[in-house]
Amino acid sequence: MSDAFADALDKIRGRSKGWSSPDNLSNLTHPDKDDLQAFSTAWAGLDDDTRYRIASRLADLSGDPALSFEAAFELLLDDELARVRAIAISGLEDVMDGELARRILWLLQNDPDADVRAEAATALGSFLSVSDSDEGENELERSIEDALLETINSATEDVLVRQRAVEAYAFASDPYVDDVLQEAYDSDQDEIRASAIFAMGRRGDEDWLPLVHRELRNEAENIRMAAIYAASEIASSSSVPLLLQVIGEDPSDDVRIAAVYALADIETPEAGRILEDLLDSSDAAISSAADDALEMRQESKAFDDMLLYDYDLSDDELARGDGNLENDEGSDG
Repeated sequence: MSDAFADALDKIRGRSKGWSSPDNLSNLTHPDKDDLQAFSTAWAGLDDDTRYRIASRLADLSGDPALSFEAAFELLLDDELARVRAIAISGLEDVMDGELARRILWLLQNDPDADVRAEAATALGSFLSVSDSDEGENELERSIEDALLETINSATEDVLVRQRAVEAYAFASDPYVDDVLQEAYDSDQDEIRASAIFAMGRRGDEDWLPLVHRELRNEAENIRMAAIYAASEIASSSSVPLLLQVIGEDPSDDVRIAAVYALADIETPEAGRILEDLLDSSDAAISSAADDALEMRQESKAFDDMLLYDYDLSDDELARGDGNLENDEGSDG
């Protein structure tokens, strides 16, 4: 066990000065086998409040790509405190392999706490979104999809868990996934309908746009927010004037600001011009959001330009289809 890791644990156990500071907790990164054993032993002696506080801080720190607490989060999946288990799941969402996905699936189906089951559904959606359906994983994916569908259709499950299952199901390979989303949209519960609209955005299908655009005017704020997200994900130029109308007329500041950010994802000159105009808005929150959105667009363009450089392809070549990796010299087409 490294000296830094041991010192960090000693500070936590003794609640010494700075025990929960980022500087101290950062030393728990990249634990080896001995580190994890010491961490597990120390963790068992901590009270609920301390365990929750550390788990929360580790989750905050995990946004730093130089730090890795995934191995510790795996241990925390078995914590007695539901809040800690939920944090552990969220901390593992981006690194799930098949083995971990099976553990999360078990939590979705068996954990007694609704917040934990909701986090599990979200994490399983992330797994489905990046799965490449390698041989041996198809059965797992089907099991996940079946469990999510069962959750969605449950008459006794907590509404939050059902919401997250609907959102996760957007990534399913089920050919009838759109029917599932339509049925969820037809629910008499606004929360489920909002999640269905959110999931439509994840599908990225312009066929959903008439419905999404209609819901931009819904009386329920959570549904309008979901529709804005969906419009940003589908990223159609037809959404731009409607989002501009939301920015100018919606009674909710949060909704109006969300609509500004949605324009950042729609890569049309009109969306860019509107954001430039919004920099002069008398509403400081709107002008600030427009500034952020323009920066997001610039960063996205810089990333795209970097990809073009890496592949040594020009915009004209891409437009012609030159350099199509599938049409190499050895292809028959």
